[in-house]
Amino acid sequence: MMKRVILGLDKLLTNPKKYLRGSTLGLVVNQTSLTACGQPSIGKFLKIKSFKLEALFAPEHGIYGVDQDMVLVTDETDPVSGLPIKSLYGNNASSLTPSPSLLSRVDNLVFDIQDVGSRYYTFIYTLANCMKTCAESGTRMVVCDRPNPINGITVEGNLVGEEFLSFVGQYPIPNRHGMTVGELAKLFNECFEINCDLKV
Repeated sequence: MMKRVILGLDKLLTNPKKYLRGSTLGLVVNQTSLTACGQPSIGKFLKIKSFKLEALFAPEHGIYGVDQDMVLVTDETDPVSGLPIKSLYGNNASSLTPSPSLLSRVDNLVFDIQDVGSRYYTFIYTLANCMKTCAESGTRMVVCDRPNPINGITVEGNLVGEEFLSFVGQYPIPNRHGMTVGELAKLFNECFEINCDLKV
């Protein structure tokens, strides 16, 4: 008999003070940021009385996943929540990383995006870039873990050579890495020495 998987998001929402510090937070989310019951995470975080949701941060394709591949995401106001959306996928390399001044306004930056298990998807590098800025700004990075949909056992492919590192291969990990997004966050933090205040 298989055991029920409890998503990191659901664990966090059940006991936010166990994972979050201070009183403010930002969310890095997209259309996959759902509870096990299919409820969008933004609305759930807005209901937490002890923490104020200050801003949303949009990866490639935007927070609703409607933007085309490799098309820049712009800063805007979320029509549903009224919160500011800050782009993490703009028209230059610096736009892929939030600025320390932006993150200094929040005590916690929560990342909740479903990864696909492949090195090529940019969401895991958006996570790594956010972690770097969190280390600089003193913001806590909280990663809501989710299962790897193509399993956490099989690892395939070569490592990226240093001369080929890019936003679709920012670290030397295999094509099929066999890790969850939380495990990747720990790898980035410890093995690649980002050294931010990380909670998974």
